[in-house]
Amino acid sequence: MHNTDDVDLRLDLRRACALLTERQRVVVVLVVTGMTQQEMADALGVGRPAVTRRLGRARERIGGEM
Repeated sequence: MHNTDDVDLRLDLRRACALLTERQRVVVVLVVTGMTQQEMADALGVGRPAVTRRLGRARERIGGEM
């Protein structure tokens, strides 16, 4: 049985993720798994500045939602 707070958190996370682009969602998930920005860049085949931008834009988009 789920706690009401758990359900609310899952709904908040779904709403927040829905605001993100696929690229932004990917880097957010990788952050949660503990990867560094350099590790993400290497795994995604992009430069570290691209990862930094994606994370920054994701934070801007979900800032008011979380």
